[in-house]
This record gives sequence, structure tokens and C-alpha cells, in this order.
Amino acid sequence: MQLYAIQVCNGLAGEVPLASLPQLADVFAKSHAELGKMLGFVAAVEEELAECLRAGRGGANCTCNKI
Repeated sequence: MQLYAIQVCNGLAGEVPLASLPQLADVFAKSHAELGKMLGFVAAVEEELAECLRAGRGGANCTCNKI
């Protein structure tokens, strides 16, 4: 997404990169924070699921049923 933001747009001060717009910078900051939360959740689920699979557990106690 940030690769797209290197493109320029016409602003009051002439051509400016999209990434320099405060609104877009805010969107990037929020999306990076959310992405960090999601990656942390995925890592935790993967770790717990791997433990279940190694122990041969499944069914209702398996992490994949919690998702």
C-alpha cells in the first residue's frame, strides 16, 4: 500500500507525494497497528495449534475450533 503512496498528486503547493498527506499518514499508522495485532494473534494461534497437533489432540479442545 505504501508503494502506491509514492505517487504524486496535485496539491496547493504543487505536486506532493501521497504519503506526505497527513490523512494518509494516519491511515498507514492505524493500519500498521492493526496489522501488528493480527500478526500477534495469528502467531499465538499457530503456536497453540502446533502444540495440539504434536500432542495428537483434536476435536472440541483443538485451537482451530476456537477461531
